[in-house]
Amino acid sequence: MIPTLLVINAKGPLHAVLKNTYYDKIKCVRSTEDKGSYNINDHYILCTRVSDYKLYNSLPNNIFNNNLENISILNNKSLFYKYMLEHFPSNIPTVYYYNHNDVTYVNPPPLNEKMIFKPNTGYYGSGIKIIYDFDTNRKEMKNASVSKYIDHTTHYLGHFLVIKGEVLGRTYFQATNPLNYIKQSTITNYKIHETIQYDDTIYDKVFKSLNYSGFVHTDFVVDNDKLIIFEINPFPSTTFIKEKHYFNKFIDKILEYVGTPIMYTKDLSFKKSSNNDTPGNSIRADKKGRSFKMCEICNKKHYL
Repeated sequence: MIPTLLVINAKGPLHAVLKNTYYDKIKCVRSTEDKGSYNINDHYILCTRVSDYKLYNSLPNNIFNNNLENISILNNKSLFYKYMLEHFPSNIPTVYYYNHNDVTYVNPPPLNEKMIFKPNTGYYGSGIKIIYDFDTNRKEMKNASVSKYIDHTTHYLGHFLVIKGEVLGRTYFQATNPLNYIKQSTITNYKIHETIQYDDTIYDKVFKSLNYSGFVHTDFVVDNDKLIIFEINPFPSTTFIKEKHYFNKFIDKILEYVGTPIMYTKDLSFKKSSNNDTPGNSIRADKKGRSFKMCEICNKKHYL
């Protein structure tokens, strides 16, 4: 049986989660090291990194087939603010400055305004800092943004699976934080919600407007009962991937989307099957009562 999904450059926690749960439906490969060990045309392609989105975007079997401009909008702080100012300005902090190459926006801030400075691209909060003024002539202002810092002691991470502008799955992490907080690494203490008590349809509107497809993780706070979005990133967060019960729900949705029967129960174990099921899909028991599954590929027992 040929695995349904070819996951490009799945490493670390992502590789571990997919390999251990979906080994008969998903093949994880590295685009360089494993080149030649698979025929890319035999699979649906699943990308989770921005560089791979761009590289495989034009292939018809790429599930997350996007307009590359959309990837740039979500992966660049200045382009994201420009887009939101033009379409959904009330759901972002007040923007005082952004620069992307030759495009610059300046909105002079009030005196002593608390603001947050962000480079256009970067990970784990690299280069982000709280400031109270800025000089547009400084070198660091090239390809960067400045927005109002919203004081908060609770923040949220939203995780979405989106196909052609439609949200197929969403999960929220809620965390508390000290004042003057800047998220510069993965969070560790949080509560998980599949819904929140606030109106979150702004995300549906953004994704539909972009006709976006892919994973997303996003940072936001709630101010006067309104979601204020700091950023939307076009890839899954490591923290979310490690919560495999919730992440695997997204994978199940993808498998359903491409038309593959799901053989998992809610707790992600294989369904018990009757003796009439095909050997490749059935769970059996040996003489000692241990459950195993016969592999169609290697014709060996895989104990569960």
